[in-house]
Amino acid sequence: MCKQLLGLILLLVFAGVAEGQPKATTDASATAASKAETQDQAFALLGDAAREMRELRVSEYRLRWQMQLAGLIWRHDEKQARAMFAQAAADWNTLWGKVAETEIDEPDGEPSYNTYQQLRQEMARAWAQFDGVAALGFVRDTRPLLEPYLGDANSREQEAALLTDIAAEVARKDPKEALKLAQESLNQGIQQQQISLLQRLKELHRPSANQFAQQLYEKLKQTDLLKSNGANYVANSLLQYAHEALGSDSPPLSEREIRAYVAQLSKLALSVSPDKFSPNGYTPEVANAQALVGFLSAWSELEKYAPGRGAELKARVEAWQRAFNRFNPWQEYYDCIQQKSVPEALEKLATAPLELQDNLYLQIANKLTNEGNYEQARQIISEHVKNAGNRENGLRSLEQTQLTQAISKGDITAARAGIARLRTRQERFQYHLQLAEQLSSQNKKDEALATLDEARQLLPPRPRAQGQLYFYFSLAQAYAQYDAKRSFDLLEPLLDQFNELCAAAERVDGFLGQTYHDGEFQPNGSLGEFAQQISFTLAVLAGKDFARARKCLTRLQRPEVRVAASLAIAQNFIGSDETGNALSSLPLNGLRASYAIDRIQRLRE
Repeated sequence: MCKQLLGLILLLVFAGVAEGQPKATTDASATAASKAETQDQAFALLGDAAREMRELRVSEYRLRWQMQLAGLIWRHDEKQARAMFAQAAADWNTLWGKVAETEIDEPDGEPSYNTYQQLRQEMARAWAQFDGVAALGFVRDTRPLLEPYLGDANSREQEAALLTDIAAEVARKDPKEALKLAQESLNQGIQQQQISLLQRLKELHRPSANQFAQQLYEKLKQTDLLKSNGANYVANSLLQYAHEALGSDSPPLSEREIRAYVAQLSKLALSVSPDKFSPNGYTPEVANAQALVGFLSAWSELEKYAPGRGAELKARVEAWQRAFNRFNPWQEYYDCIQQKSVPEALEKLATAPLELQDNLYLQIANKLTNEGNYEQARQIISEHVKNAGNRENGLRSLEQTQLTQAISKGDITAARAGIARLRTRQERFQYHLQLAEQLSSQNKKDEALATLDEARQLLPPRPRAQGQLYFYFSLAQAYAQYDAKRSFDLLEPLLDQFNELCAAAERVDGFLGQTYHDGEFQPNGSLGEFAQQISFTLAVLAGKDFARARKCLTRLQRPEVRVAASLAIAQNFIGSDETGNALSSLPLNGLRASYAIDRIQRLRE
């Protein structure tokens, strides 16, 4: 009744506004009313999802859904969303306590120790998008549980990266607190995320950015870039950042400091000889030295800070390339293909080792194909590629590339001729979808629909294998652009088939794949991809016919799948900034949203 009353009030409001207004204003008001009604339905859908979530056991999947639900309603009811995030954190602690006690890592479907650590990071990053301070509290509160997890260097790096990511979100509201977190991250070493954090601080509070840049500079000077993965990127980025800031009122580094650091990096880059390179000894030291030489030699400002070093560094780049070529005999031929004319390349390829020739001739044919020289590419494959299998695959690849290019150029006649030459139904189906998309871009709706109908004829009456199932979903999603009814008609039998497969999987679960755990459907199980395609397709179709999409949800027998699909649908109407901004200005929108969120809250109590 309350919802009906709100609808009546909204109708009266719009009726009053419409009186005496131009038709364009009336149409705009009607569109706004329709959007508001759809958003109300989306919130009601979230209410249903919240009720079904409450009835599921606490699991890694439920936690992800809780976080997604909280994010969807944040702009409309921040207090309730905060409570949902906090509840998800409490649920994670409950689950983690059980895992930490037993150190479960069994192959019987139980989530492992590392699974919950990954989930913790996902939750923290998702929460930080809305409240970096609360997310930071979650990370710090759970850190004491991580001692076994933090026993290796990789895990420590992951934890430091998480802290840096959250600091970037904290910076939105409190740059000074973000600076403290940035400084804390330096205690764990150099992280690539520190550059993103530096840029965020620069946008919000330049003094904090300058202070962090200076501290990062001091840390880098003490870091062996040849042994620290990722530190090269940070050093390179900091140099560019500092150079660009020199003209500002308060640059983070002086020109003297930049010169000194460029000299240090140049010496370090040249300290590793290319003679150390071998395929069996491609050490981090060698890789980092190569990367550092490459950056410095290509940096346009190098001569300003290190006059005369450019020639030496470029010579070292060439030395590294020669060292690499010694152990990769194909490289000189590949370079010839890329840099020389076709006759010169063919002459060079004739001297290549026999075991390399097929691949090299296919490389030059591929280059010609991409340039649109199909006949010469076909001739080279036919005359020079000796292995029958390689030759057949090369010709097939050429045909497919030629067909793709014909479609992208809008050459419909050539595209249809190419599709007709394809040998398998699968290939013809896939290119029919591409052709329909191209026809759509040319505003040829009727031809696009006819092409999709042709694709439909290539499919069996009912999917009988996983690949065929994906084709059905692809076709349903393609139909949705032009004819929602055809799309729904294609989708609905798939929902019934999914229910049948779920029931069958339950009877053989554990013997022929893992679909359930403790009686609940696992989204990453053997039928998980099927469930994800259902969610995505319904989310697309809900924009065309929300009522019928919601009715489709009721046909799904598994509550876990209904929850995931409901969130996917609601995301289209509530989650995006474009939709949210448009609806936030509608009359009574806040009241309508609050009504739906109140329903969610009552269901949780």
